[in-house]
Amino acid sequence: MMAKPADKNIQSGNSRVKVTLYGQVNRAIRFANTGDNTEITSVDNDGSSSRLGVRAVGKANPNLTIGALHELEWQENARSGTDQGSTGTARVRARHVDLWLDHKNFGKLSMGHGSMAGDASGLYELTGVSFVYGFAGANGTDGTKADAAVKVITGGAITPTDGSPAAEDTTGIESTMNVREKDRGYRPFNFFGFRQNRIRYDTPSLMGARLSASYGEAKTWSVGLSYAGAPPGVKNFSALFAAGYRKNDDDTTAWAVSGGIKHSSGFNVSGHFDSDGKVAEGDPKNSQWGVSAGWSGKVNDSGGMSIGIGYNRSTDGLEATAQQYWVAVVQKIDAAAADVYAGISYDSGSVTHTVSEAEAIAQDRAGTGTPAGGDLVLPLATEATPCYRAGTNASATTPFVRAAKGDTCEIDRDGVINFVAGVRLKF
Repeated sequence: MMAKPADKNIQSGNSRVKVTLYGQVNRAIRFANTGDNTEITSVDNDGSSSRLGVRAVGKANPNLTIGALHELEWQENARSGTDQGSTGTARVRARHVDLWLDHKNFGKLSMGHGSMAGDASGLYELTGVSFVYGFAGANGTDGTKADAAVKVITGGAITPTDGSPAAEDTTGIESTMNVREKDRGYRPFNFFGFRQNRIRYDTPSLMGARLSASYGEAKTWSVGLSYAGAPPGVKNFSALFAAGYRKNDDDTTAWAVSGGIKHSSGFNVSGHFDSDGKVAEGDPKNSQWGVSAGWSGKVNDSGGMSIGIGYNRSTDGLEATAQQYWVAVVQKIDAAAADVYAGISYDSGSVTHTVSEAEAIAQDRAGTGTPAGGDLVLPLATEATPCYRAGTNASATTPFVRAAKGDTCEIDRDGVINFVAGVRLKF
């Protein structure tokens, strides 16, 4: 006796159009430790956020299809917006509201809210685990902020940013002040979720390569190039590559490139670079680069496994740098269309200010030269914390000298450990 087929309770309202309901839920537990603060949080792992979408496709003729897409991002406690002090965040927003015409010979024309031509051009990689560890952003990998330790030479009564004055010290002894809530990363995010209301054109694939161009709101335009496949005549190797460029209405620009190579054995290497191009006068020029290596294959009957390890480094283009080390593993559960994963990252950074000639002259005019006054060296450009320099010609009445051109003042971020374990269920 044959089994009765399952009832189809959901169907298209128009038999000439194929409608697909799809989405995913991606939840994780994050353990974050900043040295003196530990927190365990349930988060939406928005390296690949929870979402729900509807796709409709109809055929006008054998060569031309007309399609539409509406996709919502549905998040509760998004990882990137959750730090040690937050009580939770919720967000529902449209990721894509798009309509397109796709011709086999002439390419694809898209209209609506969706990806600009360069979207994700700095994120292509082959480890298969990038959604686990996340990227160091304006507030670090996860929105968590690290404490910073500032080493100073005290002299006189010093008042740190937390308002508690340090003890008076006229002997030039080194001490430490804590400065909290310092950003740990400077990723540009020029091509991370680069979506707008725009018009976009993609060429047909030519041996795996496609060109794209788009024009969007606020007179933003972008171009991109992507490639996926095996180069002609090359055996046992495949490649993935993307590059993008964008120009905004204020004449600022940005560009990014990423990609990798994979061997038939499953071993792979990848790299990326993402940078501001032309920036507004007075703005910093953020950039980030990274490398990764990994392996993908099957070690059990549940599904494929991917393992990756990598390093990222970012800078604000002025005085600050940050670095991140990470490792992650993903196990697919094919029977349940799910990914089970875990990863750990460690990131830290520093801000180093070098005294300019103009700053040294300004300090020379302002200092008192007495132990009680302290002879402050100019503070960091982005901080309120003073640095001091011990004088080589110190005396009982003048134990410090004023800042000289080339003197430096440094803030070191406390290292932050983030451990994440979760499940991504696709439907």
